[in-house]
Order: sequence, then structure tokens, then C-alpha cells
Amino acid sequence: MDILRHHRIVAGIAACVVILLSAFARADVVTTLDGAQLTGTILKITPKTIELKTTYAGTLTVAMDQVASLHTDTPMTTQLTDATTVTGVTSLDDQKTIHVTSGEATSTAGLSMLQASWPPGSEPPTESLFDPRHWIYTLGVDVAGKSGNSDEMTNNVLLDMRLVSKLDELRFYGSYQRAEQDGNDTSDETIAGASYTAFMYDPWGWYVRGELEKDKFEDIDLRTTVAGGATWRPINSDEHTLRVWLGLGCALAFAVARLLIIKAVHWELAPPAFGALELAWNLLYYFGLVGLGEELLFRGLIYRALEDWRGGAGSKAAAR
Repeated sequence: MDILRHHRIVAGIAACVVILLSAFARADVVTTLDGAQLTGTILKITPKTIELKTTYAGTLTVAMDQVASLHTDTPMTTQLTDATTVTGVTSLDDQKTIHVTSGEATSTAGLSMLQASWPPGSEPPTESLFDPRHWIYTLGVDVAGKSGNSDEMTNNVLLDMRLVSKLDELRFYGSYQRAEQDGNDTSDETIAGASYTAFMYDPWGWYVRGELEKDKFEDIDLRTTVAGGATWRPINSDEHTLRVWLGLGCALAFAVARLLIIKAVHWELAPPAFGALELAWNLLYYFGLVGLGEELLFRGLIYRALEDWRGGAGSKAAAR
């Protein structure tokens, strides 16, 4: 009797352990067409792919056309192409129909109606209809040299910052290049600029750009370039982007450098109703205003110098 009771106790403990292990082992499951079951945590679902984070193979990307079904263990936020957004336990059946269950309510939609799904509380993926602006930073350094018949050294530094969304882009960039050959400078150039591009009728849009350049080798203290026009991006995907620009611009060279400060931070933190248009106008206005002022000053100095020269020449002729 004691032995039987002992076996019952052991069996009960084993059952509890199995239940606890099952609870801890619960996970999202993706079943492929060949019958394989992939377990882990689903990070993103789109009509094309599923991103699954696993403990055994890192993050896997599974093509949707190879998926037979899926089921999430925890709620997912699902957004449809008409911007409808629901949160709940999500599943995909063999008919490519998505089911989102929250409490006793279940929402159903075909896979073609899916925009994207992601875990609640995480940042919406780029495939979603949400369009949060975000910064992209690029820093490049290039040092090249050669010795032999001639000694050459080139240094390049590039900094690029972009505040991007799906329909516009604010860019700040700068570069410095210095080169020498056999101890003689062959290049000493500094460039800083800003541009704004808006795709109001995607893939068609417009852009405006302003650039400052200083080149000691070419004896340019300051060159201002202002440009604007139309842009077209026939290819725009996560993997590839192709853009074409067509516009007009003008460049002015001056003898005095100026520092331009554009209120881009204010535009980002508290954009007005027409923030994009206001920013483009500010770019064009500031660069154009400084360019016009320096041009008038430069031409005025030349005009006065010519007048002084003519006056001096005339006085000498009269004296003779």
C-alpha cells in the first residue's frame, strides 16, 4: 500500500513538472510547407516574410510563400491595408487567412489585406502605415597614400545626417578633403550643405538644396550653391532605391565666409502645419539672402575700385 502511494506521489510530482515545463516552453509556432515546425518569438509578419527570433538559430526570416500556418502564443498588433489596427493572439491558417483574437472577439482578414504585424509596445516596422521620422547617421574616413616616383597622401572625412520618413527627407552633410603630392598641396576643400526632399505625389516630388564650399587650393573663401527642382524615384524598396533629380541652380563665390544656422531642430520637435514648405523656404531664403548680399557687396567693391581707377587715370591725363 505504501509502495502504491509512493508511486502516486511521484507520478503527481512528475505531472506538475511537465505542466510547468510546458508553460515555460510555450512559444510562437510557424509551420512550413514541408512540415517543419519553427518555434520562437515572432518579431514581424508581413505579406512577404515572417521574422522569428529563436534560441537555436538567432533571428530567422521565413518567406511567406513557404509558410503553411502560424500561431502566436502572445498578442500581436496587426494593421491592415485600410489602416485598421487590432491587437490579439494571431494565427494564419492554410487558406492564408489571418485571425486575431482578443477576448471573445475575433477579426478575420485575407493575407492580401495585411499591412504588418508586430509585438505590442515595440516600434512599428517600416512596412506599417505609421511613419515615424528617424535619424540615419553616416561617418566615413578615407586615408590613402603612395610612395615611389612621387609621394602622395589623401585624407577624406565625410559626415551625413538624415531625418527620413516615407515621404520626405531632411539631410545635413559635410566633407573635408586634403591632398598633397611631393610636399605640395593639391587639394584643401571643405563642404557643408543641407537639402530637403518631399514626395508629395509619390514617386514624384521636389527638392531644394543649399551648399557652402571653401577651397584654399583654388583660392575660394566661400562659394554658395543654391539649387531646386523636381525628383523622381522609380524604385523605392527596403533593398533598392533609385532617384533622379532635375532642376536649376546657381553658384556664387565670395571673399567673406558666413555661418548659416537653420532651425531644423525646431521643425523636428514642433512642426507647424506646413513644416515641410516652411523648411524649404527657409533653406532657399537663407542661402539666397546671404548669396545676394555678398554678391552685391562683392560687385560694389569692384565697381568702387573701377571708379577709383578711372578717377585716378583721368586726373593723371588732365595733369598732363
